[in-house]
Amino acid sequence: MLRGLKAAIVVSGLLTVFFSVSSTAETLDRIVATVNGQIITLRDLNERLTPLVRAIKNQGQPVDMESLKRKALDLMIDQRLILDEARRRGVEVTDEQVAQAIEKIITENKLDQAQFEAKLTENGQTMAQFRQNVRAEIARQRLVEREIASRVVISDEEVYSYLRSRNPGLASSSGTTSAGKSGSSPRRVHLRNILLPFTSSSTESEVKNVVVKAEKVRDEIGRGLDFAKAAVQYSAAGNARQGGDLGFLNWEDIDGRIRAGLQGLKEGEVSPPIPTGQGIQLFQIVALEGGSTGKKATKSEPASDIRVSAEEREQVRTMLMEKRLKDNYESWTRNLRSKAVIKINL
Repeated sequence: MLRGLKAAIVVSGLLTVFFSVSSTAETLDRIVATVNGQIITLRDLNERLTPLVRAIKNQGQPVDMESLKRKALDLMIDQRLILDEARRRGVEVTDEQVAQAIEKIITENKLDQAQFEAKLTENGQTMAQFRQNVRAEIARQRLVEREIASRVVISDEEVYSYLRSRNPGLASSSGTTSAGKSGSSPRRVHLRNILLPFTSSSTESEVKNVVVKAEKVRDEIGRGLDFAKAAVQYSAAGNARQGGDLGFLNWEDIDGRIRAGLQGLKEGEVSPPIPTGQGIQLFQIVALEGGSTGKKATKSEPASDIRVSAEEREQVRTMLMEKRLKDNYESWTRNLRSKAVIKINL
């Protein structure tokens, strides 16, 4: 009798453990969100939260778990949407590219492989999770370059306008000339582009070499090279593999410097090299809707009456570029969300 009672207690204990483990597993596998039919579980969310919580605690800051959970889930949802969009648009990231990016991170942090993996473990992250995050980030950067960054340019006039707003004592521009127009401007224009990059640290000589290269590419196109094929061959933009296709853009949304370079062009024609924040660009007008680009622009000079150094101008240009990229990125992700089917059950 006693032996049977002991056996029953043991079985009861085993069942309690079994159902406890089973219940925990079910809790971790609970779906907290679906994104276009793809599930995000509580386990997925916890894996994302662990390094974030540790980082905050290491800084001696209090952790608001509910707020952090929601922010982490929002980031995961955005990541799923961006990866879906990247796949849809043919953005591919190879294993080799991921490995190279990780190797660069390890080298920059002056660690060896074992030390780096130990750091990841310390922060509650596995190497597999880190690879996945790196792959996602590379895809995001390429997609942002193609869909957002390649369309953002900060003109000299915008730079000077900002400088004037910060210092009303600066004289207003009086030396610029407006390009003449003939007829109404188009409502929209379908463009392709080729980007030949330079950096903010490039010397004047290096920038001139990029301009010369752009002129040579334009000459090749003029001699019969298809613009889309030239984009695949020469462009450093994220949309190069798509022949530099930017799709239809509202004419008024295009940066003034680029509009000036496009004025006087007809469908199929290519702009002269245009300096932008990312480098020298060539643009081809594929199609026009609702008007013409007007007469060819007369050359205008920036507001030379404002005395600031080239370094100051580039600092302002970079700041304005970063702000516009941030605004456009947030608008772009909101648009992705508006077209997606998202259910949250946090």
